[in-house]
Amino acid sequence: GILIAQDMKIVYFNPMIKEVSGYDEEDLRKIDFIDIVHPDDQKMVKENYLKRLNNEEVDKRYEFRFVKKDGSVRWVTMTGAKLNWNGRTASYNFITDINEQKDALEKLSQSEEKYRIITENASDVIWVMNFKKKKLTYISPAIKSLRGLTVEEALDEDYYGKNSNETNRRLIFHLEKDFTKFITNNFNNYFIEEVQQECKDRRLIWVEISCRFNYNKNGDLEIIGVSRNIEERKKMEAAILKNARKLRELIATKDKFFSIISHDLRNPIVTLIGVAQMMADENADF
Repeated sequence: GILIAQDMKIVYFNPMIKEVSGYDEEDLRKIDFIDIVHPDDQKMVKENYLKRLNNEEVDKRYEFRFVKKDGSVRWVTMTGAKLNWNGRTASYNFITDINEQKDALEKLSQSEEKYRIITENASDVIWVMNFKKKKLTYISPAIKSLRGLTVEEALDEDYYGKNSNETNRRLIFHLEKDFTKFITNNFNNYFIEEVQQECKDRRLIWVEISCRFNYNKNGDLEIIGVSRNIEERKKMEAAILKNARKLRELIATKDKFFSIISHDLRNPIVTLIGVAQMMADENADF
């Protein structure tokens, strides 16, 4: 839309201004320009208008809200310039409706906020690695409870250089192996690995890493992963294996015991059976 304001009155407008504002031509000629600006934005718009007319420093382009005739609100941007209109100073303005863009940005912001809340409050560590640089570009704050590292310390970790520990080298090895599948066959399955990672205090803990490849909006290949503490699970698995081993030993001992009993009792029982058979035969003859 194009609008010329002089003494705060609208002295010229094109059809788009009517569409954006919802006012007809007669209405627009009666009201002040500031009347169709949202109350919260009126002070800013008026100050910019006066500064422009006084040749003061002012933003050439800024956003504010229009209040339409039906009371609904629409976001617009305005780019203004000073000009001479019928021998007097006026403000010449281009107005663009950006309501859909603002709605989209608001939804995006809400979505980003939602995922930020999820990632920053999840007990599992969520991370993103740039595959080419072999550097983490994001890691959630849960890394502190997992390994005792701050986000900054974790982001600075070396996953591929001379200081890389055995776990990191093993992880990179598997990721490069899956990278070949991803590139050649568009293979995008999850890669899951159980590894021992070193904590800040040098303790080793068991961690389950689940990750997959993904292209970001810039076309860079990334690895999106989730790391979970499985220390208790590994202890339970070890206890189960230990109990299973003990059970196998008990079964083997039982089998040996019964084997010995069977061998040691066989001869006396055979003898008793023989004597009983003889007695039975003698009784039969009698």
